[in-house]
Amino acid sequence: MKNSLLILSAVFVLLGCQPAQQAQTWKDGVYRAESDTFQNKWKEVVEITVTNGKISAVTWDAINEDGGPNKDQLSREGGYKMKELGGAKAEWHEQADIVKAWLVANQSLTAPDAITGASIKYKNFFELAAKALSAAK
Repeated sequence: MKNSLLILSAVFVLLGCQPAQQAQTWKDGVYRAESDTFQNKWKEVVEITVTNGKISAVTWDAINEDGGPNKDQLSREGGYKMKELGGAKAEWHEQADIVKAWLVANQSLTAPDAITGASIKYKNFFELAAKALSAAK
């Protein structure tokens, strides 16, 4: 039995696995952060709700520099056209929903290398989430 535990530990080390760490907890509330500037006519906004110390809801959107509809609304109404014009497999709001769900499920502010079903750039989303939750510690 002792040898089995040693072998299993060695396998975890070789695979780069680490023991599970205690999950982060935050103060309950609603926290918001936005990009400092517009990029490609959009300024990203993240709003996070914390309930019982855990991320319970997330909003990710972008303000249109020209005053038009926000990116989420535009995408949901069919006006962003990532599939039609950009060849994406899913529209922006569908991919954003996947990224937001990943954050709620994993409770981690570290952007993963990949999220299944999301090909949109999401590094800034995680940076804004961390910025928003810096006030929740």
